[in-house]
Amino acid sequence: MKLNKSIFLLLLITFSWNANASIDNSKNIKRAYEAILSLHFKDADIYLDKEKKQNPKNVLVDCIRTYKYFMKYSIGSEPEVLKSFENYYDKSLSALEDEDKSDPYRLYYMADLHIQSAFVNAMASNFITAGFHYRKAYNTAYENYELFPDFILNNKSLGVMNIGVGSVPKSYTWILDLLNLTGNINTGYEQFELMLNLSMNDKEYDYLFIETLMMYSFTQSSYNNGDETSALLDSIYASPEINEKYKNNQLYIFSKSSYHFHRKENDKAIICFKSIQDEYNTNPNKLYYLDYMYGNSLLYKLDINSLKYFERYIYNYPGTNYVRACYHKSAWANLILRGENYYLPYMQKIIDNGSNLVDADKLALKEAESEEIPNSFLLKARMLFDGGYYKKADSVLLVAYKNGKIISERDKLEYVYRLGRINDEWGNFKLAEKYYKETIEKGKNYEYFYAAKSALQLGYQYEYMGNYADARKMFELILDLDFDEYQNSITQKAKSGLSRIEGK
Repeated sequence: MKLNKSIFLLLLITFSWNANASIDNSKNIKRAYEAILSLHFKDADIYLDKEKKQNPKNVLVDCIRTYKYFMKYSIGSEPEVLKSFENYYDKSLSALEDEDKSDPYRLYYMADLHIQSAFVNAMASNFITAGFHYRKAYNTAYENYELFPDFILNNKSLGVMNIGVGSVPKSYTWILDLLNLTGNINTGYEQFELMLNLSMNDKEYDYLFIETLMMYSFTQSSYNNGDETSALLDSIYASPEINEKYKNNQLYIFSKSSYHFHRKENDKAIICFKSIQDEYNTNPNKLYYLDYMYGNSLLYKLDINSLKYFERYIYNYPGTNYVRACYHKSAWANLILRGENYYLPYMQKIIDNGSNLVDADKLALKEAESEEIPNSFLLKARMLFDGGYYKKADSVLLVAYKNGKIISERDKLEYVYRLGRINDEWGNFKLAEKYYKETIEKGKNYEYFYAAKSALQLGYQYEYMGNYADARKMFELILDLDFDEYQNSITQKAKSGLSRIEGK
């Protein structure tokens, strides 16, 4: 009898050990994760192969390989990579479903897999499938939170859910009601901030630093009040130790340059792009979007060398997103610096190439199909403003006005809007407010973005001053306006503003 009990206990212990060991967030797993986030996929494979030999039952090996293919598809959109992702996704999900239900890493990684699948399917324009997987991710993340409320990594999963659901454009909110999904952008922002601090201060989670930095930085620049800055991001991007450690990490440079763009610090962004060129040119795995960003930063300085990076993106990027945008920006550069004859050929290329998934590509196609040539003075002022060169932008507007170059109704509307934006950045809010209100009144019935963006800037300022009633009016106005330029981005920011001031 004692022998049978001993055998039973031995079998029970052995079974439990095998179950727990099969989800092992080991050092090799973490280092592979880090390698993927540096786009060094061969190094990731070395760590994963090592883990497979040391712990052949660890299902996280295939989970992290899934993540590798997710990242590869995210930066390149190659069909064969998507197939590899789908194969490992199915294999990993099936393995995790059979694992120990008392381990919080089980549902955590399952939620991650669903999020990845939702994202790649959206990139591949499989929107129904993407919605299905997003709902699976949502339910899985919240189930894990209910079962393990103290599991710290739930904040990453729930942060993604809150940001994703909370930022859905108004034209798609019916889908949220249909799927019974709710989310709050500001809650997601707080969850990302917690995760970023955790990854910086606890070595157990340092492998998540780049991922959480990107999510937090993106949320800060996209959904917070336009006048707000983040002390945490300020300290990170000013840190000599962090900058040295991640100087060859393309995703880190992406986050840091995006931060400088948001602050209109274009010259600092250019320094970022220059610093990553050796790594970018030698690493076979490229974040091609950096070329698009570099081209924009040079265009903001009215530098004809911007064409080099737009062309490099078009030539090298395997997918179709931002291809039209690159032709569009190339056309703008030529119009400003060379003249109309150089502008038109690029506009024809917009019609013949690319896709229409992102706002920048939609705007490019709209301008190409309209066959209207932008006002080169206003366009030059816009580029200078976007780079933070406000005095130069103001001078260009003054020259255009004095020389009778502001003629069409759209030009007049944009001219007033640009004056509002410049004075806003200069701190002349009373004057900026006057221009913004004029833009809203004259532009609210047009499909252009000027009225909506003016309302957004007023909403930001009223919120900053504590005038929440007027801020709410501006954010709600945006959701009522019918415009199709940068609609997704502006309405998402308006929804975030309403969320921030709720109850105030």
